[in-house]
This record gives sequence, C-alpha cells and structure tokens, in this order.
Amino acid sequence: MSNTRKLRSLTALRGMAANEKGQPSNLAARLLSHPWLRFLGVVSFSTYLLHQLFRPTELALLRVLHPEPLGLPGALLFALAGSFSVLPFAWLAYRGIERPGRTLVQRAFARRAAPAIARPAPGRP
Repeated sequence: MSNTRKLRSLTALRGMAANEKGQPSNLAARLLSHPWLRFLGVVSFSTYLLHQLFRPTELALLRVLHPEPLGLPGALLFALAGSFSVLPFAWLAYRGIERPGRTLVQRAFARRAAPAIARPAPGRP
C-alpha cells in the first residue's frame, strides 16, 4: 500500500472518529476510554519487551498438547491465549520497573533543569 493511500485511509478513519471540530466523537471517546483499552495501552511497552520470552515455552507446550498442526481457528485461539498469558507479567514489569524508572528519570531531569532556570543569564542582574 502506498504512503498516499495509507494517509487517505487514516484521514478517513480520523473523520469517522471525530466531529467537525476535530474532537473525538462520543462513540470513539467511549471506545478509546474503556478501562481494558487503557490498561492495554499502559502495559503495551512491557508486553512488547516480554512477549518474545514466552514464545518458546508456549510453542513447546503446544507441541506436547497438540502434536499435529493446528487449523486456522486453533491457531487464532492459541495466539489469543498466548497474548493474554503475557499480560499479568507485563503489568508486574510496568508496576515494578517501568513506572518507578520513569519517576526516577523525571526527578533527575527536574533537578537538572531547576538550577538552570533559577540562575540569571551571565551579565544580567
């Protein structure tokens, strides 16, 4: 798909999800503010980092439980189950690593920026 076609598609989707002022429509706002979607957005980076660690174990378990190749419905169900199996660990990684790390970085930048703002420029009173 060309970039122009992608841009047109995204523009059309934005138009369906926004009113004439560019604000989210009620339906889009309700869907995007659903607690489960917000949760998935919060843990998405941790999920991205952890999902590859789970694949070998899940595939080995699948081969033990179902040695024959899966059909499309079985493969989709396996992919969905595998995706959901990572979420509790992604949440723990978010709570235990990502969020505290973000707080530390924000504090470090706040301390570094505060003295620079408080000092007057050289040659100025």
